Amino acid sequence: MPSLRIDLATSANFRISHEYETALLVRENHLDVAIGDFYGDPSVAIIDADERWCAVGGCGLIVYFFGESV
Repeated sequence: MPSLRIDLATSANFRISHEYETALLVRENHLDVAIGDFYGDPSVAIIDADERWCAVGGCGLIVYFFGESV
């Protein structure tokens, strides 16, 4: 069965998507980073204009700060 990914937010270099209940930070030509899991699918995301952090919301809220490895 193919994976079902849904994009929640995009910026110049990043994309926040989710596959079922797991939120993912996607950067082209790099490995996806799992931001976190939700009870139910996440429904909203935002990426900071300076691409230093993102926030993903669903049943709860996760704020993820980008490190040097991203």
